[in-house]
Amino acid sequence: MTLPPLQAQRYGSLSKMLSGADLFRRCEAPPRLSTDFFFPDSAGDFCGMLSLEDIQRDFFDTNILSTWQAQGHARIWVTVPGQQEPGRHELQVWSQISDKSELLLQLIVWLEYVCIERFEMAFPAFCVEHLRLQNPLSLPHPNHKLPGQDFAPSGTLRKVFALLQHWASRCGAQLITEIPQYFHTAYIFHPYFHYVDLPMAAIFHQIQTDLLPPNPTPNDIARLSMAFESGLVMHNDTPYLWPTELQAHGLSCDLAKNLAVHPSHDLDGHFSISNPPCLIECPTPETAPPAPDPAAPDDKSARMS
Repeated sequence: MTLPPLQAQRYGSLSKMLSGADLFRRCEAPPRLSTDFFFPDSAGDFCGMLSLEDIQRDFFDTNILSTWQAQGHARIWVTVPGQQEPGRHELQVWSQISDKSELLLQLIVWLEYVCIERFEMAFPAFCVEHLRLQNPLSLPHPNHKLPGQDFAPSGTLRKVFALLQHWASRCGAQLITEIPQYFHTAYIFHPYFHYVDLPMAAIFHQIQTDLLPPNPTPNDIARLSMAFESGLVMHNDTPYLWPTELQAHGLSCDLAKNLAVHPSHDLDGHFSISNPPCLIECPTPETAPPAPDPAAPDDKSARMS
């Protein structure tokens, strides 16, 4: 159904005021947390409650499917492999390219309660162990490759994040969690996700203050991420390896606000880069969020390849 221009503008404005999870909640109430939340019996469904038909419809409704098709992927299909490990659920989206099948999306999650010590509470969580988004028809320049990257980004990150919000709500979760393996992953996700550990939040803040310019470009983010992987980042002249710590995104406004506490811990010393690596003149735009447009309004509401 196509909305008249006035209604489309009205609902478009509404969507900017609400998170993806809140919008979906207004369409349908998420199921209550049941006793089989962690170990669903429904074989063949993602997380025990999302059928292949549900997933395909969600990809269609969010225009993710049309984005893949516009990139040249004509034959696309979804699979939900059997569980490799108890409690872990995997979703794959494939594209037929010549005589090969290549991944467009790979998502591995599990469902569990996550305790946040500063809240003295445990929350049902949709835990993202692995998320791969890529366009196999586009190869990055060898000098432009980021850690963990095989193909160019697919440009679907923000839409896929809205789907994660929706699916997590349907599973009865109150949090989405992830552990960024690389600096650029943490940076891309940080408008949505916040470090649960406040000292780690302070470290992440100081890394950006010491090692990035005020309005970092995608090239700045790529250089710093490669510097971490090359062992060139120093803290007080001592090599500092990228830490893998838990980040969380609250699916309610109150929880999201409480997670987004600005770190107040003071750290001794500073971060520096030893022999900055020469790389990249123009990495792909999705390496990091674009620099803000000075003429654009300041929209600090929410922002994920």
